[in-house]
Amino acid sequence: MQKPARDQNATGSTWTDEGEMPQWLKQAISAGQRLEHFETAMSMPDTGRQTINGLDDPFAGSPLARQYAN
Repeated sequence: MQKPARDQNATGSTWTDEGEMPQWLKQAISAGQRLEHFETAMSMPDTGRQTINGLDDPFAGSPLARQYAN
């Protein structure tokens, strides 16, 4: 059984928090983004927010987001 994704970016790339951190996440953190920004709704406490809003992602649509899109 595959573990559910823990982190996801605006382009849909995911990471389960197992193994080596993917390049897209390393670059985002290196650029100043916090890891918590990429946590999926399943890994976060319920805050009433049901969807991931790409408008909250400062990297959405940028070359950084497009470079490693799956």
